[in-house]
Amino acid sequence: MNLRFMVDSTFRLDVETVQKHNISVIPLNVIIDGVSYRDGIDVTFEEVMTASEAGHRVTTSQPAPGIFLQAFEALKEEGVTDILCLTMSSTLSGTYQSACLARDECEDIHIHVIDTLSTAIGAEMIFRILHRSYLEGATLEELLVKANALREQTTIMMSMRNLSALKRSGRISRIKATIGNLLGVKAIIEYVKGKVLINTKARTENHVIDMILEKMKEALSFVKGKVHIFVAHVADPALLQRIHNKIKMMFPNQIVELRDGITPVIAVNLGYGGFGISWCVE
Repeated sequence: MNLRFMVDSTFRLDVETVQKHNISVIPLNVIIDGVSYRDGIDVTFEEVMTASEAGHRVTTSQPAPGIFLQAFEALKEEGVTDILCLTMSSTLSGTYQSACLARDECEDIHIHVIDTLSTAIGAEMIFRILHRSYLEGATLEELLVKANALREQTTIMMSMRNLSALKRSGRISRIKATIGNLLGVKAIIEYVKGKVLINTKARTENHVIDMILEKMKEALSFVKGKVHIFVAHVADPALLQRIHNKIKMMFPNQIVELRDGITPVIAVNLGYGGFGISWCVE
């Protein structure tokens, strides 16, 4: 068996990992005033945020099935026999469906498309655990079983400094966002098993952090397995360090991995100053 991993661009894998392990990355699209750009290739996080803050129409879209098919065929030509393709959640994007459509068109190669039911650092966490298991000798069947278990055990909680990004994404109304911004309301988005819950009761950044950490403490209180914790920020490294310190005080024996920034596609929906905390039980 010659197995390769494939992910979409929202996983935001570092260049070293991609190149060292020959990971295929399929970019989503950022659309600014009707012009489409490939996530992280043709457009940067800074350019997306500048356009968004300036009032330009900024949206996102999944890769076309043909992009996945081209990537699948290229790996087949290299002699790859099996592809483990991980995508962001099907409840957030049509990326998973595009990969499945392409898989059905590609013959003479085994393609396994996994809906992570997560995104950003949550999806990256699932990839990292699976890929490490593969390097340690796990079989394909073991990887598929573990993938299904991990996506049931992964939570990601995100916040942003105001409600404007949620308004642009259509998840809350313009009126609610305007009133919330005037009152200084900060949103907490909980994403688990493909379902989105939005809490707009927090008023200060510290309150947001404390609410998320309390949720994490409650969820992990009786866990005996290995816990993975990732933290990412959007253009606020000082905030990242502050959150890291609080997590280490609460979970002194757990390893916390830090991530600097997010992809342009995720930035469209999160906005400046946002952050995310994700945890998973292995």
